[in-house]
Amino acid sequence: MRFIVLFSALIAASASAQEYRPAYERTGGRLTEGGELVLVYIGQSTCTPCLAPAFKSALEQARVGMAERAAEEGKAFYALGVALDWELEAGYDFLTASGAFDEVMIGRNWHNAGAFAHLYRAEGQDERLLALPTVMVFEREVEGEVWTRATGPRYRFEAAGSDALVEWVEAGLPLD
Repeated sequence: MRFIVLFSALIAASASAQEYRPAYERTGGRLTEGGELVLVYIGQSTCTPCLAPAFKSALEQARVGMAERAAEEGKAFYALGVALDWELEAGYDFLTASGAFDEVMIGRNWHNAGAFAHLYRAEGQDERLLALPTVMVFEREVEGEVWTRATGPRYRFEAAGSDALVEWVEAGLPLD
């Protein structure tokens, strides 16, 4: 009986311990065309909720789940990490401790290019809560391998605050 309980616990631990692998590891560095889902994580090394184990676990589950969903839908997936730290080294260390990303943007605090592109975009700006951590998922179409073009992003999920991300993961990662 103890063997069955121990074996079940090992299976459960390995299923929940799945880690996100960046696109360059999944595709051998090949650029992809077609539909793409992108998860954007915006945080900062001094953001206490960003450092909470429950949040970090939910963030990892979101990356893995969105990558699996994209693959099932025949789309590419990548994760973008944005650190709103002034000091580049602090931002890099923070994102590294937050898991794997395909791309990172670090520096300039709230004037970071990632913050301008995603948090301060005109669409829905009056209703958007500006808080850390923030996680967003958008979809776009990408074409061309040399002269690449992409459609504008269509945002399908946004969460401001650590509890909102945990609730989204627990609900099964629904998109609009």
